[in-house]
Amino acid sequence: MRWLIVHPGPQFSVADVYTGWVEALRALGEDVLEYNLDKRLQVYDAALVETGNVDAAGHPEVRKLFTREQAIHLAADRLFGDCMKWWPHVVLGVSAFFVSPWYLDVMRDRGIKTVLLHTESPYQDDEQMSRGQFADLNLLNDPVNLDLWNELDIPAVYMPHAYDPDIHYPNWGERKTDFSFVGTLFKSRAQFFSQMDFEG
Repeated sequence: MRWLIVHPGPQFSVADVYTGWVEALRALGEDVLEYNLDKRLQVYDAALVETGNVDAAGHPEVRKLFTREQAIHLAADRLFGDCMKWWPHVVLGVSAFFVSPWYLDVMRDRGIKTVLLHTESPYQDDEQMSRGQFADLNLLNDPVNLDLWNELDIPAVYMPHAYDPDIHYPNWGERKTDFSFVGTLFKSRAQFFSQMDFEG
């Protein structure tokens, strides 16, 4: 089967989920094409154009070529080209926050099966449902709102996160700890933990 897997865009934990699915499907003998939405977002969001003016030092002035919204649209727009050139059996979007529901609706209308792997349940289920209603199947990382998805007649199943035993394994040895955190160490979380008093 041919899979076109769409990168989520960000490079934190959702990128690990994406990589895991790509590797797992390839290990199962599936034919996988990757849509590097992350790189496309970077290119379009960083594109500059000269204004025609020069600064005091004689250097040409530049401005961003695209707004953030335009960059997102352009980065996702080539998804149609890859679908038409490669004609996948399934398009799998990981998180898919940068893929408009309109794209999903067009793909479904053209007969391309779409599966969305939602990584932010239940906290962002409202936003995920806005896309999920256009997918053939939704995979939820948390089952707490699964009944709501089904009540709204949005095809969804619980798909818990997995792990890669070559990367994710305990390496504690004989160490003991009084405190442990498992999750993504966002800057705000790191600041929070650094302010905690663990004395005693």
